[in-house]
Amino acid sequence: MERCSAGSGSPCVNGIEATRRNVAVGGIARTGGESMEAKSMRDESRWTLTIVRLGSMPVRVHMFFWLFAVWTIYFAWLCERSPGNQGGLVGAAIACVAVLAVSVFLHELGHWFVARAEGAEIRSLIIGPFGGMAPIGAVPEPRRELLVHLAGPLANGLAVAMATIGLLVLDAYEPGILNPTIPLGIVEGDAPRVALKLVLWTNWLLLLLNLIPGFPFDGGRILRAALMGLAPRLTRRGASLIVARFARLVACLLIVAAVVAWRREDAIGGSWFALTILSIFVFFGAEHETYRPVEWEPRPPSPRAVPVEPNHRPARQDLAPLMPTLKESFASSRDREAGPDLESHAIDACRRAQRREDDELVDEILTRVSEIGVDGLSPAERAVLDRASERYRRQRGERAAT
Repeated sequence: MERCSAGSGSPCVNGIEATRRNVAVGGIARTGGESMEAKSMRDESRWTLTIVRLGSMPVRVHMFFWLFAVWTIYFAWLCERSPGNQGGLVGAAIACVAVLAVSVFLHELGHWFVARAEGAEIRSLIIGPFGGMAPIGAVPEPRRELLVHLAGPLANGLAVAMATIGLLVLDAYEPGILNPTIPLGIVEGDAPRVALKLVLWTNWLLLLLNLIPGFPFDGGRILRAALMGLAPRLTRRGASLIVARFARLVACLLIVAAVVAWRREDAIGGSWFALTILSIFVFFGAEHETYRPVEWEPRPPSPRAVPVEPNHRPARQDLAPLMPTLKESFASSRDREAGPDLESHAIDACRRAQRREDDELVDEILTRVSEIGVDGLSPAERAVLDRASERYRRQRGERAAT
């Protein structure tokens, strides 16, 4: 077996140190180069404008939200100028944009509170037109991840319930206001009633959008966490690909709904256009998730295995920094009584962990090969296939020799 020197700067020692950091968050690093944290921070600040800070956490507004606000107000102005339309649509559009911003902020706060309780990290709140757009840090357990991603839609659901109660008290509730694309009577009544209607409709729309089972909506992440919880051996990447395939089906159904709406409405009706845009958004979200390289996969650390980096082969002398941790990691009395052989057990555990990791990834990587070809694989994915091929050839040679 290839061995590494015991110097402090050797790849194996560096791999051990990286493993210790990865174990702390329950994850396995899979690609080199720029760290995921640095990449995430760089992506967060792109196309956003910081408007306020909550302590050390910035609250940013995405460029798409500004474009959506301008288009909404402009469309309301066009409708207000059309013959037979009532006035006040521009004012209602401005109020709707303001309510949307506050509703998305509450949506993000829901994620933030639960993520903080579950040990995940959100470095900023990003307000977008369809909900929050800030990436949520890795959550080591599917159950916790499910709770974190459910928190945002639940915050909108709570706002819907409170606004509905307010309208019922004021005797101003109308079922037609729940129409996602053309709410009926939303600008009728005095200021308090219109405000409650806007809160109800906006949060109802956000709730529906974020329950769509596709990326980048919360519904896609909720479904992924549920799949990982129901099938413990299913990797995060495998669950994401299943959700992406399902999201393509959802996009096709939305297109069918858009065609039906177009045939039932006049050419100015907005339902078919909104459904078409939504279907395109869901479809390309699925495409992005399918072709995204495997970069990081959160997993709970196993009590009997030490995760390793893809190209790391541990040598005996390189495990010294982890000996205190390894002694606590082996749960059975047989391993604890191994004495001088503990290091051999640890090396074997590292090898077994890497073989299991490779075996779980091979099927997913082969699926990606059939979709995007070998040239589309990342270096880490190629390394996994090379190791699996080498192990297969070695096993064939051993069987032939016997």
